[in-house]
Amino acid sequence: REKIHEINQHLIRREDGDEIVGTEERQMKKGERGKGKERQSDTRATHIIPPTLNCSHCIIFRIELQEVREKKEHAPMRNDDFFRPDTPPTGESYEDFFRTAEERYPALRVTRFAKSLLGREIFAARIGDGGRHLFYVGTHHALEWITSYLLMDMILELASAAEEKRQIEGINIGFLLQNFTFTILPVLNPDGVRLALGEIGETPLHDRQLRMSGGDFSSWQANARGVDLNHNYDRGFSAYKRLEREEGIFPGPTRFAGEYPESEPETHAVASYLRTTVPEAVITLHSQGEEIYFSP
Repeated sequence: REKIHEINQHLIRREDGDEIVGTEERQMKKGERGKGKERQSDTRATHIIPPTLNCSHCIIFRIELQEVREKKEHAPMRNDDFFRPDTPPTGESYEDFFRTAEERYPALRVTRFAKSLLGREIFAARIGDGGRHLFYVGTHHALEWITSYLLMDMILELASAAEEKRQIEGINIGFLLQNFTFTILPVLNPDGVRLALGEIGETPLHDRQLRMSGGDFSSWQANARGVDLNHNYDRGFSAYKRLEREEGIFPGPTRFAGEYPESEPETHAVASYLRTTVPEAVITLHSQGEEIYFSP
């Protein structure tokens, strides 16, 4: 214990003289590091060992380092490990989140739910083995991508609670997941999110998107084709088309329902899932209006 304490103190203090960095055979002076000289990468653990300590002390230190690593590997995941709070979850970081979550939590099953109009992956996470299904969907509307973070937090909270056998708000999560299956889809409209960020890209729809938006995507809610996904389901479709005629709504940032119900691959995928699974509840998240709508 005294030697481990001595090693830890050495790591904190910066003394004059040489240090052994990484493995015993590689050395570097502090002065060289101060000049900005970079260490070569090494697949083994990089740590600092005082020259005054013998190999038995090094073994003790390595054991301690391994224990720290194991604790880190089993630490709960956090959204901010992958994303900045003011940045939409898109691209490789979004895929990394699902890949890492599935590896970290055995109870979690990640599916490639569908592909967007422009071919981007739409991921969903499933947890639970019950016969009663609950379906959560976020980011129908591109500007409302903040809803995706709420659902990603929900994924991590359910998965970690199941692993730790703990309750959430007095609810036994183990029992809950024996009776219910949660399917959680954080981002239904990845193409629209990219457009809302001003990331147009060279796609077959590039010129059309510029015409629809006038070059301003700051209020973009629709998918890549200018269809409001929330209006593209069969329920209420005729009413939406009548509203378009009355108010002169065309393909563009918002409120255009599409040429026919489920014309868009994103909504068709959701509707197909609902027809085959028939969940007890469907919860879609939105971030405008400061209101909560509920249908008993």
